[in-house]
Amino acid sequence: MKKVTELLERYLMPIGAKLAANKALNAVRDGIAYAMPLVIVGSLTMLIANGFSIDAFKTWLIDNGSFDWLVKITNGTFGLMGVVAVFGIAYRYAQELKVDGVSSGIIALSGYVISTPTIMPRQAKVSH
Repeated sequence: MKKVTELLERYLMPIGAKLAANKALNAVRDGIAYAMPLVIVGSLTMLIANGFSIDAFKTWLIDNGSFDWLVKITNGTFGLMGVVAVFGIAYRYAQELKVDGVSSGIIALSGYVISTPTIMPRQAKVSH
């Protein structure tokens, strides 16, 4: 066991230290951490909405109307995760570079919304 520990310390510790010092990777880690509450809430509501794999419980949720609300919460939280992560990553990276984080987050979020065609409505064709 001692040899394995020595081997890991000798070869993997320098790689780990370089990765830990990388500003971009730290920003990704911290930015995605902002989305963790949404992951937790979305996952819990998904478990409940699926009735914990108990058919009778899921049928009861559908019959009393709770299922639709749980699905809306699940879809909403998972849909917002990308938005929060994009803002969070840009914000944290800007802080690492010692520039304005909020402005960077807004610019990144704007680019995300513009480049994601499924959330942008189609423009009407203008005839000349």
